[in-house]
Amino acid sequence: MASFSRSCCRPSSTTSVLLFCHFINPKLLNNSLRTYATTQAKPLKHKPSVSKPHIQWKSKSTPAISSKPPIPLQSISQQPPPSAALNPPSTTHPPPLDLPSKDPETPPYKYYYRLGKAYATFYKTGLKAIWTNHKAVRALNPPSDLLAAVRSDRLTRANFQLIHRSRADIRKIPPFILLWLVCGEFTPLVVYYVSAIVPRTIWIPKQFEAARQKAEARRRAAREKTTTTETTRKLTVSLLDGVESMQAEPKQQFYTCVAQSYGLYPAWWDRLFGSLIPQWEVKRRLYDHAEYLDTDDFAIERDGGEGGLGREEVVRACEERAVDVLGREPEELRRDLTEYFQIKKDKGR
Repeated sequence: MASFSRSCCRPSSTTSVLLFCHFINPKLLNNSLRTYATTQAKPLKHKPSVSKPHIQWKSKSTPAISSKPPIPLQSISQQPPPSAALNPPSTTHPPPLDLPSKDPETPPYKYYYRLGKAYATFYKTGLKAIWTNHKAVRALNPPSDLLAAVRSDRLTRANFQLIHRSRADIRKIPPFILLWLVCGEFTPLVVYYVSAIVPRTIWIPKQFEAARQKAEARRRAAREKTTTTETTRKLTVSLLDGVESMQAEPKQQFYTCVAQSYGLYPAWWDRLFGSLIPQWEVKRRLYDHAEYLDTDDFAIERDGGEGGLGREEVVRACEERAVDVLGREPEELRRDLTEYFQIKKDKGR
């Protein structure tokens, strides 16, 4: 991000420093909600409004993905309902995957034919959604600095997330196509192990579950490492003065553990590089993610609050904030987000 060099040189920002606080007290809000809760709250502005999302998934009761031209970017103050300003189009999430049930009376070849057809339809719809999102982003003519555009009221959160997610999916298309050419019909069996190169619009449900299990196990291991070693137990006092005031060795260890908790670099880096992981890259990713979360928090509060987020958006917002989501209902996660934003407001008074 454009602002990294500035943040890296002056990392005393409340936002970037308090990103790490969840390691010191693992009891904070599902062991991570207050990770970022004590950041300095930004002043709330008028509640904006935009026109309703123009893209919806194909279902039995709705037509196929709309081909209507996307809504041009305009000032937030000129656009109506708040929930539409919060939630990006449903095509930024995977389409429904309807797998056939295995009936003992059905011949095996028919079952597997229907199974293959269901997966083919799923991947076709998900890939089509990437292109649909890309066209919508081009119509918005997004600025080069998205974070600044959000804070200057030139982008709603819905548009901000649409652009952010579309760009991430586009970058993953070439490696995924290569994977598909190599694995063919076995691709659904392989994607569990290479989720990092698969666009999120074509993640299957079991893939989400496997990825979340790995992320939560890695997060627990990072917290245990941070709270049990002698050097990191001393970091509680250091955090009061800012991360940069720590000594070099514990500070680097702390950066690495936090990055592991947020999944900011792949797990195989630990196995391949060990202690030789480049700290400048870890630090850059941490501050970039901190700035992204701070901007997203600002956009959520400005565009209507967490109460207007859809179910998928609540889950994804919690995942991005290192919150464990497996086995938890969206409404339970929504209550956690409500408390999270309330803490931010209280700390900002």
